[in-house]
Amino acid sequence: PFEGRASELAELAALTGRARLVNVVGAGGVGKTRLVMEHLCAHDDADVVVVELATLAPGSSIASSVGRALGLEPGQTDVQHAIAQRLLIAPTRLVLDNCEHVLASCAGLVRELLRAVEHLQILATSRRRIGLPEEQVLRIAPLAVESADGVAPGARVFADRVARCSLDAAPTYEDGPLVAEITQLLDGLPLALEVAAPRAHLLGLEGLRDQLRARQSSGVGGGGLIAGTVRWSTDLLTDDAATLFHEVCVFPGRFGLEAVEAVSSLPAPVDALGELVEASLVTVDSGGSRRFRLLEPVREVGAQGVPAAATTAFAEWVLDLGEVIAREWHADHPSHVHGLLADHRYDLRLGFSVLRDASRARDAERLASRIATPLVLRADLELFEAILAAAPQHPEGRCAHATLEWAIGRASESVATAVELLQELDPDDPLVPLLLCGVAPACSFTGDLERMVDFGARLRHHPAAGPADRVYGASFEALARRYLGDVVSATTILDETAEPGSSDAGGFVAFVRAEIAAATDTDAAREWLEVGAQQADAAGSFMIRRMIDVARLALFMNTGNFDAARPLVRSVVDDLLVAGLIPQGWMTIRHAATLLAASGQPDLALLVLDSANASPQAPALHGDAAQADAELRAQLSAKLAEHGVEGPACRAPQSFGELWPAVAAALTTPTPG
Repeated sequence: PFEGRASELAELAALTGRARLVNVVGAGGVGKTRLVMEHLCAHDDADVVVVELATLAPGSSIASSVGRALGLEPGQTDVQHAIAQRLLIAPTRLVLDNCEHVLASCAGLVRELLRAVEHLQILATSRRRIGLPEEQVLRIAPLAVESADGVAPGARVFADRVARCSLDAAPTYEDGPLVAEITQLLDGLPLALEVAAPRAHLLGLEGLRDQLRARQSSGVGGGGLIAGTVRWSTDLLTDDAATLFHEVCVFPGRFGLEAVEAVSSLPAPVDALGELVEASLVTVDSGGSRRFRLLEPVREVGAQGVPAAATTAFAEWVLDLGEVIAREWHADHPSHVHGLLADHRYDLRLGFSVLRDASRARDAERLASRIATPLVLRADLELFEAILAAAPQHPEGRCAHATLEWAIGRASESVATAVELLQELDPDDPLVPLLLCGVAPACSFTGDLERMVDFGARLRHHPAAGPADRVYGASFEALARRYLGDVVSATTILDETAEPGSSDAGGFVAFVRAEIAAATDTDAAREWLEVGAQQADAAGSFMIRRMIDVARLALFMNTGNFDAARPLVRSVVDDLLVAGLIPQGWMTIRHAATLLAASGQPDLALLVLDSANASPQAPALHGDAAQADAELRAQLSAKLAEHGVEGPACRAPQSFGELWPAVAAALTTPTPG
């Protein structure tokens, strides 16, 4: 239960009703984040993005973290402008959690965002004010430890936590004075109450009270109440549990038992882990996955004593994890790969950084090369950014960069790197199929379909290719031949090599079959897209799912079903913006030009085409699509010429972020007739 915060929740609701910047301020462990989350849940606020800042180094810029949370592509030259442009669309509320160590950066970004985005509201949590004139501060204190008309909230929370640890230790009515004193000794600080509660089961309430009194009188455990409480709690642990506590503080996020066993110096750490859970130093996630985590204030204390051996063991464990991901990927088990990436994204990012910092660049780049293609399909831009931020020194790093770059709009660089690297590598090198599979799609974006045919054929015949590689190779080759007009060869290649199954590769095969069928049989194409959507969803492949959505959109456009196309354009682009996939957004927004033309807006329609053709991030057009684009441009130009206009009123091509809000608004205009 969320005890003792009714008045704070009411005040927060009142402040958010009238202010655009609300900062919940209080000591560490006082419950600032919990209060904000309870407020959001109470108001059913889905249109919100939460940005966790606790892991940033003091004084860091928060812009990249905000951009990642909003799904922006990494490497933007003006991140602040890109964030503002994204927020013009959605969400309407931004939560900046744990701002106290990055106040200067918070102040600068928040000031500009409030100025640029009129509908935006920002909630922050911090131990200090941000210091802006617009800021409304809600200061929250620890839970009350005294009450004139009943049990104080702090005592109720502590009694509840003790009872949850053990019903045998649950306080009775007669224990009221003891509970009240313990709560007062802990100043009613929620996190301190949480950490201390398990000690009541071990020491009894009187023993717990006596230890707290002794520590208070001796001044032991300074560094703040939370730090003192955590240190006091670890002092009561067995030697094995105390050792394990500092070892598991190496993990930046959730972790499983297998990870604990990998980093611990203990031969069998299960009992010690159970003791940490009992002591409320480690929490267990709900659900069946048995994932563990440390609350950030607890981890801050323990991280100061992480043994060097645990850090090294963590890096080795992450390297092994990368090999497992690659092995499962090549064996065509994408659902398992999806789960591994979802569970270990923070581990992979930290492991990559640890390896780089330890001057193990080749190992870091080997890790990156193993996970790059699955990352593209998941559209995990946070990991993209970590990998692309480090200049590659070895072939493995160049392979990873080439794989990731095309997905964020640098397809030409991706293909150039791959061509150069393929000339250097031995043809039978096991890195070759990783490179071919990662970069073949980029050839479609650059319009180099002959090279895509070559890459696909080499991939499916490579001696080191696994089942997934061969299926992808056949699909790449078939898709390129389809766009080149050779439907017979495209169909034959798929029939010989690829059978659709419940996997990423299967979803892609279904997409390619739909592209082949679209030219002659729209019903068959629609059926294949339905099959592919189900398979991509089952495998967790965001990228393939969005490709299928764009193909569905093309079918609607080709059959004149503009009423179905219009909402699909908006939903697909919004999804792509959240993921930061601007190149795929350009593919989608080209269809909007036809919709705009049909709704009597030729000026904006032509601006869409001009902007797409001018953008280096927009994929190249080929085949039927290129011809349709040219025909539409001619029609639009003729239409404008009839009215004495030679081109769009706003002639200069615009970036995607500048263009999309106007297009999204214009798409609400119905098609005449």
